[in-house]
This record gives sequence, C-alpha cells and structure tokens, in this order.
Amino acid sequence: MGVFPQYAFLLSFNTVRNSGITEFVNFAAEVLAEAGPQTDVEDESDPQAQKIEPLWLVNAVVVWGDNVQHEQLRQHPTVEMVHEDFVYPAPHFEQLETQAGEDSDLWNLELLKVSKFRQDYGLTGANVKIGILDTGIDPTHPALSPRLKGFALVEEGKGPATVTKAFEPALEPLVYGHGTSVAGVLVSAEHGIAIEADLYVVSVLNRNRNGETTWSMVNEGLQWLISQQVDVINLSLGGGDGEGRTDLDETFRACDERGIALIAAIGNVPQGRSLYPGKSPFIFSVGAINRALALRKRSGSGDNLPAVVAPGEQILTTVPGGGTKICNGTSIAAPHVTALFALLKQAKPEIEAEVILEAIRGASSPLATAEPKHQGSGLISFEKSLQVLKERTQVG
Repeated sequence: MGVFPQYAFLLSFNTVRNSGITEFVNFAAEVLAEAGPQTDVEDESDPQAQKIEPLWLVNAVVVWGDNVQHEQLRQHPTVEMVHEDFVYPAPHFEQLETQAGEDSDLWNLELLKVSKFRQDYGLTGANVKIGILDTGIDPTHPALSPRLKGFALVEEGKGPATVTKAFEPALEPLVYGHGTSVAGVLVSAEHGIAIEADLYVVSVLNRNRNGETTWSMVNEGLQWLISQQVDVINLSLGGGDGEGRTDLDETFRACDERGIALIAAIGNVPQGRSLYPGKSPFIFSVGAINRALALRKRSGSGDNLPAVVAPGEQILTTVPGGGTKICNGTSIAAPHVTALFALLKQAKPEIEAEVILEAIRGASSPLATAEPKHQGSGLISFEKSLQVLKERTQVG
C-alpha cells in the first residue's frame, strides 16, 4: 500500500468561494486528475490514495498524494496555495501532586475576587457556550460532566464524531489530562469561574501519546465548534517559534469574521520569545503570573504580546479520574481570561466579541514587577472589566 505525505491546498477564493461542498470536492478531484496518477501505488483501491476532504472554513481541501503530483498542483492556475499538513505539538504542561493543606488554596480565585464578583453581580456564565480545542476532557469527572454539552473527536484522516449523551471512556488520550485541567478552571464549581457556562469540547491533540495535531485537524475541530454556535474558544497549541508563522491565520480570521473570540496561551517559553499560534494577530493571547504577582520565567512575550496576563502557577484544578492537582503554565492562565469573557458575555449578550476583549484589555493593570513589553496590558480585573464594558456600551 502506498504511503504519501498529507497535504492541504487552498483554492482561489474567486473559484469556489460560494460553491457547495459537492462542487468543492469535485473541483479538487478534477485538479488531481489533471495532475496525473500517483506513483508507487500498489493498491489502486487504497482509500488513502484517493482521499479528498473539504474544509469549508478556509476554502480548502485536504488530499493525499505523492510529491510529483503535488508539485503539479502548485502550478495549477486555480490553486492558490499548496502546503503540507503542518504538525502542532501539545504545549509543555506541568502537573504536580497536591500537597497537604493545598486543597483549599485557591489563590488565583481570591486574587481575582471571583466569589465576590459572582455574589455582587450574579454572573456565572449561564447561557454562554465555551469551546475547548484541546486534548479532550474526562467526561465522567463530577466537576465537569454537568457542564459538558457536546464532544467531538477529530482523528487524523477522519471527520469529527459528535457524542452528546453516551460518552465513551478515555476521551482524553493524554495521560496528564491537559484539557481536563483547562476545563476545571473554566467551569468547576469549586475550582472554576464560569460555573454555569456550557462546554463544547473537541479533541484534536491526539495523534500520538505526545498529543500532536495537524493543520487540517485544527480546522476540522474549529468547524465543529462553529457548528455548535460557541461564543468563545479556548485553545492551546504549540506550533514552534512564532517568528514569521502565519499557517492558521486564515482559519482564525474566518472565526473572527463569525464573531467568535479566540483566546490562547502565549506559550511556555522564556520572555522575549513567543509561540505560534499564540502570536497570531487574530488571537487574544494570555501570559502567566505566579502568586508573587510576577511573570513566570517561562511566559512568552514579544511585540506587545501577550494581550494580558492571568494566574498560571500553582493552580488547583481538575484532572482525569475525578481528582485535583496543582498545574502550572500559560495553558492554565488562558482559561481564566476565557471564563472572564463568558461572564461578560452573560452580562452583555448582545455585544460583539471584539468589544468584550477590548474591555478586558482596557481594564487590566500593569504589574510593577515586569516590563510592559512582556505583560501586554497587565493583570486582568473582573470588576473593572465589567465597568469598562458598561461604559463603552452605554447608550444615550
């Protein structure tokens, strides 16, 4: 059986921009046919050799083919771009055993005055849909299962399989439970913030035990989240050094055009560096601070990024199996901002995502312990964000 690299190629917008999926696939098939037969195919019935998969979000298709065929595709007059199906690894993530006496240590929630904010304004994230693009979550965790409304598993070479009621075991492939920990900060009644928001989770970081994903898998996952009409998406991917990277920018632009907020970790790298896609201009990026209100040593930055910072060290949250652990990293800082977005969206459901994000940015306070270029607008504030949002959206 022939084994070929997987490629994605983007078609010219003026060619099939308004076509249906059937026309889209047919067009790709015609282009492939014009490019000629694939070489080294032992079994012509091999479905992998004939695979064509549409990605309507970015006006693209994913195909399998050999190098000769794809070089011909690059030269086709109606093909805008051809690129390999880029691989993105799961972010580095620190998970520590809970120490004696730490079960009640929720310094992050106390710093942000989450309980007081919830009590004063009655905001819990109710009726807001949060999407998580990650490793998946443990659907049986008692702190998460009541909030989980939809799940999709995107595997390499397969479309999303939506499961809403009968959850299969081990929906989170990675043993360290990255997505489960992110979800805990978002909705856990004991450890989280937007405790009545609805979760829609898509597992894309699952290509192997190290949690890789690909460009096409990310697009499929985002397509599914869009179909669920989510308001905000929390994502943590690590696509290497952010310098010059634009691989997913068209994808993120498409989400932005649909009014969906994209919030992501800036990356666990030394200050002065940042990872893609956290560095994408279409992402609201988040850095991490510790309990001393200082930036973590491995909280990326650069070119006025991240947008803001949030607690990302010694955070007590959920892990697969029903328990809790202490977690570190910018991945665990990002959901603090995503949850704040959900609370503000509940307060002002008619307001556009961009306005809410700018209120969060505008209400943040610079840290005295860090240079402005490494912290963006600074530490988020729940109450100030709500006040800024009200001021900016006041009518008359």
